[in-house]
Amino acid sequence: MIFPLLLELLFGRKDDFRYWYADGMATFHPGIPIIGALTLNGIGGALTSGVRADGRSPEGGRFTSSNYIPDASMGFGSKASTVIEIGKIAYGEAAF
Repeated sequence: MIFPLLLELLFGRKDDFRYWYADGMATFHPGIPIIGALTLNGIGGALTSGVRADGRSPEGGRFTSSNYIPDASMGFGSKASTVIEIGKIAYGEAAF
């Protein structure tokens, strides 16, 4: 089983507030069978404080590759995501 892990951590300070985030994704090849042709091919998520997610990174990629912008109005945040595959027909990511 191939098990690549992508993890990004950042701690910083801007003006008078501190911010941080931890964002990661682990993918599985082959996927873990769920039911029929549906397989779980990855799990990921993020924990944040003092930042807002601004879509995907300029390089594209998964939801876990968001740009995080320091923002004093933001408190704690979290994100959960999964990567699924349906046979060889569909491959995608769902995030909450």
